Amino acid sequence: MARGDRAALATAFDRHAAVLTRGAWGLAATPDAARSLVQDAFLQLWDHATDVRLASASLLPWLLAACAGRASGALPGDPLRFVRSDLAGASSDDRALCERCVVDGRSYAQAADELGLLPSAPGRSSRPGRGPRKAVTRDGH
Repeated sequence: MARGDRAALATAFDRHAAVLTRGAWGLAATPDAARSLVQDAFLQLWDHATDVRLASASLLPWLLAACAGRASGALPGDPLRFVRSDLAGASSDDRALCERCVVDGRSYAQAADELGLLPSAPGRSSRPGRGPRKAVTRDGH
């Protein structure tokens, strides 16, 4: 995607749009606002693909963090209520990233750093093979 690969963006959209839309419902006051959050998240991904570094194997926490960062005001209830079942199958790192970004209001980078998932985090060398990843590789993963 960093090289302008539209197929990679399409793959990311196909893989995550439905869950991201449900997540946006928990953050937005109206369906139109939820759709705007999803569109903005994918636009942000496309526009900043060369800068995006993932702290886990999944793009979903980054996308949910992008939605949460653009949402205005907190709505009552659990902001992850519509995606909790989707996150049940995610890794513990992905669930923790989502929780810290969407519920606690941290940026993706802050949450990843707090969880020790970025190279700059203390104790990083004790977790080999878990460095930052590009947002979407050529095969869409």
